Amino acid sequence: METHAISSFWTWFAAKDVNLRSIRDADDPFWSTALSQLRQIHPALRFELSGPIHSIDETDGTRDWILTVEGNTSLFALVDEVIAAAPELPGWNLVALKPAMGFDFVTTYEGIRFDPKLIWFMPLKFENSPSDLGLRIAVPGFTEDARRITQSALMIMIETGLGERAAALDIQHFQIGTLPSEPETAGYIELPELAPYIAWRKRQLQNPS
Repeated sequence: METHAISSFWTWFAAKDVNLRSIRDADDPFWSTALSQLRQIHPALRFELSGPIHSIDETDGTRDWILTVEGNTSLFALVDEVIAAAPELPGWNLVALKPAMGFDFVTTYEGIRFDPKLIWFMPLKFENSPSDLGLRIAVPGFTEDARRITQSALMIMIETGLGERAAALDIQHFQIGTLPSEPETAGYIELPELAPYIAWRKRQLQNPS
């Protein structure tokens, strides 16, 4: 059933190429139409689109179509299967899961501004699961009243910075805390260094000294 639904979706996608190209944002009515078609494969599937090209008649512009399951690792294999089954679609870059974008951005989430360059993390170790990675993330101006907002914003920021696959598979736990006056002295690392740190840690686990 799933295989047939995947094939049917890509047939529909190719037939509606012009309509999909004309989508400006998630408020566009055709976005909901496309999402309904995608959910016939699985109700948890979502998609994102890069910004539109200047004209739907252009042939040299390419839009990214990103298939996401919002970090649900149990569906990563399905995402890979859907993308692998796609036909050749000129003008489209089909991406399995949100790609890594780095931390060179600033975002506002529910009225609170978050700058990754001002946020720090401390790696946490677990004696019973030495391969697991936990993070204690220190946020300037953090208060308990803003815990829910801060936690949601951090999850989005880390997924954006590392990419959906890495954020879900490489980090098993994180907690939030206030930023100490001298974070580096306290053992913290700047958040933009998270990807290099994870790569270094993986090498250490593979080749312990």
